[in-house]
Amino acid sequence: MLQRLRVVASAGLALSAGAGAVAASDADLALDLYAQGRAVSLETLIREARAIRPGTLLNATLHFEETHGRYVYEIQMLAPTGEVWELEVDAETGALIEHDPLHPVDPP
Repeated sequence: MLQRLRVVASAGLALSAGAGAVAASDADLALDLYAQGRAVSLETLIREARAIRPGTLLNATLHFEETHGRYVYEIQMLAPTGEVWELEVDAETGALIEHDPLHPVDPP
């Protein structure tokens, strides 16, 4: 079963202030995983994602990856260059799994 946590943040709102909309049951899942020590906080993962790909958070999704038996955050960042990057991060360890451009910007 695929369980998702979707956080949508507006570029004009501060993430540290908790901007975004989260479905109650998905937020409960994330909180439970965090309380059990089975997930790093989303705030920590966003900070680390920005260190890898500086920019604005567009979207963060938590889901269970059945093939690997782990929870994974998919984080989308808008780079200052206009590129949109997706970073996949192991929710429990915070380790970067991969990162790829979703919408590369063509050179002028």
